[in-house]
Amino acid sequence: MTGRDPKGQTMSTPELDEFRRSLRRFVERELMPFERRAVSSAERDSIQRKAKDAGFWLLDVPENLGGQGLGLLGMSVFWHEISRTTAVPARDHSLFGPVTGPILISLKGVQKQRYLDPVLTDDKGRMLRTNRAGCGSRSGIDADAGRAQWVRLRDQWG
Repeated sequence: MTGRDPKGQTMSTPELDEFRRSLRRFVERELMPFERRAVSSAERDSIQRKAKDAGFWLLDVPENLGGQGLGLLGMSVFWHEISRTTAVPARDHSLFGPVTGPILISLKGVQKQRYLDPVLTDDKGRMLRTNRAGCGSRSGIDADAGRAQWVRLRDQWG
């Protein structure tokens, strides 16, 4: 049996089964031991190196950008296996490469060079800025400086 996801990528059942088995072993060996305690930054770096070595890096990033190019079918197997542990926060797969998403992946030209390429090479993290200081933010967030200042407004903090 062969599965085809909406991107037109094909993975046969044996390929999916092997991917599932190897990811399951990785989760059991490398992630489950951290379920009851916090992961230090050195341990996180070690897990990321092991994920790269095992081929679990940039799974949903297109191959032409240096990723694995897994489509929805492969990523559903990924999420199914990753959800077996509480060591990885829900919806966070940054242990397996920087989280890019469709906005960054769709960039072209100068924007791609300025924003996507540094994220893929670990030169820059990803952050979504939703407002700028002085533009209606009740919490007084200084988006350019990356600081937040909480102020008392009547009977509440905001």
